[in-house]
Amino acid sequence: MITILSNTVKMVGKKVFYLLLTPSLLTPVFVSCIDEDYKNIVQQGDPQIGVSNLGSTQMGQTATFSVNCSDKSGERLSTLKAELLFTNEPVDETVIRTKEAGDYTVNLKVPYLQHIPNGEATVRLTLQNVTTSKTIVEVPLTIERPHFSDLQFITADSMVYKMTEGEDYTYTTVINTAQSAFKGYFLTKDGQWSFGTNGSEIELGQKGNIDFQTNETGEVIVTFNTRDYTYGPDEEIAIQPLNFTEGDNIITRQMVQGREYTIGGIVGDSWFIDNDFFEKNDNGNYVFLAIDGTYTLTAYNNYQFLQVYSGTASEPATLQADGTGAIWVIGGNGINKPFLTTKNNNGWWTGTEWDQATAQVKEKVYQITLTVGKQLSATDVNFKFFGQPNWGTEFKGDGSSYSLVCDHDLFGVGDGNGHDNGNIYLKDGVQLNEGDTYIFTIDLTGGTQNAPLTIRKGAGEGVQTVTLADKEPLPMTLKKGMTLQFDGIVDSSWYIDPDFLQDNGDGTYTFLCINGQYAIKAYADYQYVQVYPINEEGKPATMQSDGTGSIWVIGSECVNKPFLTSANNKGWWTDPDWDQCMAPIAKGKYRITLTVGQQLSASDVNFKFFGQPTWGTEFNGKGGDYHLDSDNEWFRVNAADSDNGNIFLKDGASLADGETFVFTIDLTGGVASGILTVEKK
Repeated sequence: MITILSNTVKMVGKKVFYLLLTPSLLTPVFVSCIDEDYKNIVQQGDPQIGVSNLGSTQMGQTATFSVNCSDKSGERLSTLKAELLFTNEPVDETVIRTKEAGDYTVNLKVPYLQHIPNGEATVRLTLQNVTTSKTIVEVPLTIERPHFSDLQFITADSMVYKMTEGEDYTYTTVINTAQSAFKGYFLTKDGQWSFGTNGSEIELGQKGNIDFQTNETGEVIVTFNTRDYTYGPDEEIAIQPLNFTEGDNIITRQMVQGREYTIGGIVGDSWFIDNDFFEKNDNGNYVFLAIDGTYTLTAYNNYQFLQVYSGTASEPATLQADGTGAIWVIGGNGINKPFLTTKNNNGWWTGTEWDQATAQVKEKVYQITLTVGKQLSATDVNFKFFGQPNWGTEFKGDGSSYSLVCDHDLFGVGDGNGHDNGNIYLKDGVQLNEGDTYIFTIDLTGGTQNAPLTIRKGAGEGVQTVTLADKEPLPMTLKKGMTLQFDGIVDSSWYIDPDFLQDNGDGTYTFLCINGQYAIKAYADYQYVQVYPINEEGKPATMQSDGTGSIWVIGSECVNKPFLTSANNKGWWTDPDWDQCMAPIAKGKYRITLTVGQQLSASDVNFKFFGQPTWGTEFNGKGGDYHLDSDNEWFRVNAADSDNGNIFLKDGASLADGETFVFTIDLTGGVASGILTVEKK
């Protein structure tokens, strides 16, 4: 008896041989088989396909049917290929070896696809014999979407709600919630079908929690359509909630620059919420600072840190050749968020948990903010900018295709000569002060080669010392509530604009306005410290159509800071040196305080509100895209064609020296519907 241990096929010329091995002799025995010429095959024969009506199959199931295969001329068969087509596109296929004529069972998986309606698909059958002669037959297969009698809504806290099917595969249930935002996914009772998020979209087979939002609380209707995957409630709410739990501490979602969010769940007031991505406003909500896009937010309870980065948890954004994408910081133990002392500070480790994401605050402009003693060491500065949270694309200091240039008194970029190429280091003799904050900004709008790295001092912690030179505006990042003190030419006898800085009586001043970029300017001639908001170029901010920016007062010699008698009182002159800036006390709200006899004349009042410290955008009392109305006892907004918008005293009104008036402009209803209120202190 011969036992076949190997079915290895060999071809020699036109002969086909099977290599047979006996277990005792292990001697090859060659048996000549069929005389076939595979180089000069002549198609012959007539393959025949017999198949019955296929009926219908549900999406997500397997279509099983029998096919009779034969050849009318008696040629030996080769293969049967079966394909399932949706609109002529194959969605599944199988190939069966058909050695002999007879019946063969075909199994084709019918996919469960979003949006696809019920209807007829096509099964294409291709039977081929050994001479490559083939026959193709197409038969219809009715496809239907399944109906789920036991679909359930599973909330993030494992509450289960039975759903009822309505029209067009829409399922509904009612839950009771006190929250405007909640989470959950959909699952059949037998666990065979689930619909949840994969981190960016709803997908069959996933159990990731979907975010639901509603403007109503109490009994809320939850819906899900198993055909198009639409769900509800998914209402637009002005302030978006972000809620984290121990079991659901990662959120991947679309974020919108400038939108307000509430942050709750396990994230408390003591947490470090990445200040490059979020800024807390006066309402206790958080304004998103980075550009619109998909972001992953991770709440690390063990570090009490809310981390944010662009992209998904499985695919963090990476830097692209055109400067879009993301920039990450990897470095030694001298840099870390949330703090140098937290356990995720593992020098030069790679990965999203260990590395620092910069925020793309404008297209191709990235920033990271570090406070000395908290996120940045005062002495051990050694880190580098990368294009991903891992090794790969990195920024160097040698002028290569990804490189940085930096002109700063304290920090340098290594070029490989004395400092590691691309590494950020402290210059010789430099000592950083604890509490000082530095904002590192990389601008790739001009390309990735020799991109400028700018470093500016931000709103630090503790008392920040400000040193001013005469008539040289000092740009600073200021935050509401931060404390400043002045040295150099400024002393306690100076007039320091009280609309921006509150005198604490101990030589320090508290900043009163919204967070942002400001210029602080000293005028030694008349002992005056002026403050005004600036734009990214360091120029005075201007009024924007959404009511943000700045408002300036230009007028006759009836109004002036620091005093009416100061040398800078030049009636109707334009420039920050001569005009008065209102303090932005909230988004769309501005204030200026004037004392009669000091900054405001008791008579001949004539001034106007402008959107910049020169001619241009101006607020009118009659029509106009920028309009003011006012109802107060003393002042009126002129609504005549002549001097439209000028502020005058009302007929019969009188002012007395020493009286102080607070003028507030509210543009939250739109710049065309501004409200001017005037209060006497």
